[in-house]
Amino acid sequence: MSINLTEYAWSVHQNAVNKGFWDNNNGINFYIKQCAMIHSEVSEVVEAIAKDKGEQQIVDEMADIIIRLCDLWAGMNHDGIVKIQLEDALRDKAEYNKTRPKMHGKLA
Repeated sequence: MSINLTEYAWSVHQNAVNKGFWDNNNGINFYIKQCAMIHSEVSEVVEAIAKDKGEQQIVDEMADIIIRLCDLWAGMNHDGIVKIQLEDALRDKAEYNKTRPKMHGKLA
């Protein structure tokens, strides 16, 4: 399956807008809250693993992270906060990470 990340982000963002999740967008505090919600989804993955809730629950929570992240990027792009395409940032960061030392030079 091939996915255009930008189109996907706009699709999930439009759904979030339609469902009222962007009705209270008051700028920076709203974006910070959205970041906290992504963090919350990460915590749900940790809980699913720790409590052995099974593969489906783990993957569902991972999907929630991606959905929330794409929604936030599209909303911030729409509001002019970020102009860089998410696909470009992912590609560039992955390429940069290839040049970094093992464990990024940190001790385990």
